[in-house]
Amino acid sequence: MTKVTPEGNALAYSTFLGGQDDDEGYDITVDAEGSAYLTGRTYSGQSFPTQNAFQPDGQGSFDAFVTKLSAQGNALAYSTHLGGQDLDEDVGSSWTVRAART
Repeated sequence: MTKVTPEGNALAYSTFLGGQDDDEGYDITVDAEGSAYLTGRTYSGQSFPTQNAFQPDGQGSFDAFVTKLSAQGNALAYSTHLGGQDLDEDVGSSWTVRAART
């Protein structure tokens, strides 16, 4: 994941997200505070980084994942697998972040 400055002339941060096997990001969005949200699929099982996970380990062949990265790019707010125990592929293909309701 890479974030450039608003002017586009320098890196704000650049970091790796993935485990020891195949991982693919399919969609990314950014909230008003600058946190990045990424979804896709992972075949990395327990080596895919998780934090505050709903589902900490992979369950099938490919599992979907959802990850929130801090605005500074230095911490995972959360990262979790989402998938069933079958051999089918689970994929996160799009992502939307809504403003909090008051």
